[in-house]
Amino acid sequence: MPWRCSEDLKHFQTMTGIGTFLMVGRVTAENLPPLKDRNLLVVGSNELSLEQAMKMQPDWLIGGKKLYESALHLCTELHISIINDYTEGDVMCPDLRGFKGEIFVYEFEPNVKKVA
Repeated sequence: MPWRCSEDLKHFQTMTGIGTFLMVGRVTAENLPPLKDRNLLVVGSNELSLEQAMKMQPDWLIGGKKLYESALHLCTELHISIINDYTEGDVMCPDLRGFKGEIFVYEFEPNVKKVA
């Protein structure tokens, strides 16, 4: 991510909780900082398959784009953070039209510090 938003990170920590299982794609997992007291179920080449990870009953799916596209139909809720920062990224959110679950949106104002 090209930004750092402490308010969003605190929100993520509160939402996911200690001891939870987070399903994440391989590429995203390689770029994550250590997530203290959380268990990662990494889906991708030479890791778990989506089916294997689902059998482990993950609490949260935290990305990336390919995993969202392949597992969105398994989700009952979406929790979307919007960081009011206009940095251009290189990945777009998957198409969420047709999602049948509940969507929660959280907006965070920039107490954001850009990361080089």
